[in-house]
Amino acid sequence: MLRRIMRRAARHGKKLGLAKRFVHCRKGGGRGNEGVYPEITRSLDYIVRVVLTEEENFSTTLEAGLKILQEEVDALHKAKSASIP
Repeated sequence: MLRRIMRRAARHGKKLGLAKRFVHCRKGGGRGNEGVYPEITRSLDYIVRVVLTEEENFSTTLEAGLKILQEEVDALHKAKSASIP
C-alpha cells in the first residue's frame, strides 16, 4: 500500500513538472516518534535508502512507459485512429 502511494505521488509530481526526486524522506523524518516507534530510529538509514531506491526505480519505469505510450499515440494519430487497440 505504501509503495502505491509513493508511486502515485511520483507520477503526479511528474505531471506537475517536478524533475527532481521529492518523495524520499529526510533523515530527520523519524524524530518525535523515538519513544513510540524506536525501530524507525534504528532503521532510518535503511528506510531512507529503500525509499530513494524505490523512487528512482519507479521513475525509470515511468519514463519508459510514457515513452512507449507516446509512440503508440503518435502512431494512432498518423493512422487517424481514435482508440488504442
